[in-house]
Amino acid sequence: MSEPDKIEPNLTAVRLIVCELRYEGGTSVNDGQIFLAIHRELGGYDGPYPKAQKHQIPASNMVVGEGGVQESAATSQRAWRLLSEDDRWVVTFAPESFSLQATGDTAWEGLFRDRLASVIDAVTKHITPVMEQRLGLRCVVQMTASSLGAPHEWRRYVSPELLGLALHEQLGPTLVALEQLTTSDAGNGARCTIRGGFFPDPVHDNIPTYRLDIDVHREGLRGFDPAGIKASGLQFVVLDRHTPGCMY
Repeated sequence: MSEPDKIEPNLTAVRLIVCELRYEGGTSVNDGQIFLAIHRELGGYDGPYPKAQKHQIPASNMVVGEGGVQESAATSQRAWRLLSEDDRWVVTFAPESFSLQATGDTAWEGLFRDRLASVIDAVTKHITPVMEQRLGLRCVVQMTASSLGAPHEWRRYVSPELLGLALHEQLGPTLVALEQLTTSDAGNGARCTIRGGFFPDPVHDNIPTYRLDIDVHREGLRGFDPAGIKASGLQFVVLDRHTPGCMY
């Protein structure tokens, strides 16, 4: 993640949003010419992603033997990445998948939606996938506050729907950590999973930290429909943006 954005002197927050689409069929992105064509389509070295690089994605193989399912030696997949000058924006192209990731305030604005649509158009033009396998959007907000000592004190920054027991008159002040998990029907075959809670962050001298992790996704093979994918992906962005959560 990038450097945290200052909300006020005693509170810092890091935001991350990533949308990934897995597909089947089409031209292999391992062809360097295809990758370069996509880069040019997205503005090339003078566009929003002037940095291009190879990238290795870790992968593991599961082997079924007499002893059951076992994990064999780890392997890796070759991928390509495009990055903005400040590394806050990352587009990753792997065999049969691509993703757009952003950190910072711009992740929540229309700029993410516009760039996601541009990436989908570029993939459609140069890779021509045949089927969609999985479409998912994940948003993470992590806040650290040196001035807050207990979970119930976060009511100024986190919606009460997510605070749960932290607001209990007797139990709230005694909580050291809190974790909640919910799964809901997001409509049109999609699911929304929300994980939220507090924990003492050992990386920052055990300062109280709140983390909200929202995952909206749909799975199942269907024809690769760029217009439908963009409409659903942007709907996911809107849903995540308006899920009860952080109040700043």
